[in-house]
Amino acid sequence: MRDNIFTKVNVYCGAGIILGLFFSRTLLEASAVISIIFYIVFKIRKREKLNMGEYAVILFLLVALLSAMLSPFRKEALDGYRRTFPYLLLIPSFTSIKERRLEIYSFLFICVGFIAAIIGMVGKIYGDSFFNVYGMLPLVFANLMLIPYAFSIYLVRKKRIPGIILTLFFLVVIFFTKRFSAIIGVVIIPIILLILINKRFLLLLLLLPGLFFLRNIGGDKNRFSGRKKLFLSGLKMIERRPVLGFGSSSIRPYYEKYSIPYVIPYKLGDFQNSYIQIGFSTGILGLVIFLFSIFYYLIKGFKKLKLRRDKLLYIDVFVILVMIIINANFIYSFGSPQLSIPFYLLLGIFGN
Repeated sequence: MRDNIFTKVNVYCGAGIILGLFFSRTLLEASAVISIIFYIVFKIRKREKLNMGEYAVILFLLVALLSAMLSPFRKEALDGYRRTFPYLLLIPSFTSIKERRLEIYSFLFICVGFIAAIIGMVGKIYGDSFFNVYGMLPLVFANLMLIPYAFSIYLVRKKRIPGIILTLFFLVVIFFTKRFSAIIGVVIIPIILLILINKRFLLLLLLLPGLFFLRNIGGDKNRFSGRKKLFLSGLKMIERRPVLGFGSSSIRPYYEKYSIPYVIPYKLGDFQNSYIQIGFSTGILGLVIFLFSIFYYLIKGFKKLKLRRDKLLYIDVFVILVMIIINANFIYSFGSPQLSIPFYLLLGIFGN
């Protein structure tokens, strides 16, 4: 009975997370917190043995907490810890979601993404910027659009009529954002699908627009030079405290205190690279544990692909997860609840 209650709560929490992505950050975070609380209570009541992935998640949270406690800016570090890292518990929590629920979630992602894109495009036509309709950064909006885009390709492969229309629509919206990391995702998704399935002609057509757009922005030397400086800054800072890092999720307080080398003239809150940022916050120790916890569930789910009733849908989820992991080299995706929470949700379901 308790199993059923926990699973039912999680089903609704998952739906709340998807609905809250664009329309209510409060709903998004509240659904995530409720899921985590029920997961912790369930584990304590059932006294179930933890698997390697759960041990890794808990160990990472402890290492990150220790890093924050030892940070020169403890108050800010602890606040950053509270707002980002505990959501990692969503991965083991959502392993309770059964396979039949994933198709419902995929359609929900498409519907929510479609409505958000329509409202956003109208906001762009009649306003200053359609990103501001949702009060989120343009980078976050653009990368979130990649999830319904990938799920719409699933509809195409299932030969459902709206599939190709939705896929092309999301492509247009993503290109309209002109965000480099999102365009990389448009290229990555078809490439991985080309490797895993045989619909080569269709996927090549999806790949070509992304390659064309990348070619146009490839000459922007300032963009890549700026990122290179940020990456070098992050690596230099990790060298100073390699084991546990600086504890903080923001790099702003360290500009004056440590005179960060190679920084871009304007002050950013992070190094625009999730792995460098986590290494800066929790040290190499925390980064290794974090990566282990992610890849544990990713590999576990990949090994079960052949056993899935709807293999195509799980391939789409795998592609989304890999795309986000690769994109994390260009943005601090694990520091934004709007990007990290849906990633942890899908990773948990995939790794079930």
